[in-house]
Amino acid sequence: MFVIFAILIVAGVFLVLYSQTDLFKKSESVNPEIAPIKSIIDNCLKHTGESALILIGQQGGYYHAPSLSVNNIVPYYFYMDSSKVPSETVLTSSISNYVDSNLQTCLNFSQFPDFSVSYKKSLTKTSLLADKVVIDTIILVDILKSDIKYSLSDFRAEIPSRLKGIYNVSSGIVDDQLKHMNSTCISCMSKAASDNGLVVYLGEIGSDVLVVQLRDYNISVQGGPYYEFDFAIKYNLI
Repeated sequence: MFVIFAILIVAGVFLVLYSQTDLFKKSESVNPEIAPIKSIIDNCLKHTGESALILIGQQGGYYHAPSLSVNNIVPYYFYMDSSKVPSETVLTSSISNYVDSNLQTCLNFSQFPDFSVSYKKSLTKTSLLADKVVIDTIILVDILKSDIKYSLSDFRAEIPSRLKGIYNVSSGIVDDQLKHMNSTCISCMSKAASDNGLVVYLGEIGSDVLVVQLRDYNISVQGGPYYEFDFAIKYNLI
């Protein structure tokens, strides 16, 4: 029994050392020779990530709007008598897919003619935290300068955002809607938004569709006056 216990302690110490070593690896400084190339990729990733946040906000968390949506843009989170709220995974996957589809559009290294840069398609993972969105991207970059080869692969962008909280408020609004079905508690909706530092705007389409827009005036993206997150509610009035 004591032998087993000792082995477990040694294994635990090994795991701690391994994780610390891994963290140190991720924080290693970049060779100054290729720092300008890394800077371009870092800035491109941040810009692309911000563009992803703007788009998925306007499309209720989706990169490509689902079939149940208003004008193929704003998705229904409540449709007739059931919830259609996407999972948080849909939001993070949408951001990741947008980044992987659009990152290459701003990877321009022409201002550094002394470098020969090639790269593979990126693979991105996104996480929603309370006050930011973290985008981790692996993109294999090969760099050649004066017959010397360098390589880069791991990149991260941290974008100030309360998307996680906005999503939770949206989900809560729909949960409340399930209790009212064919009517909406506007005061409940406003309170849920204001309690989380948000402002809610409503727009009617006909007599059976309500478009909900949550605005965050505290943290915007790309210098906009606010960040918006849109979804729709469709009543069953038949």
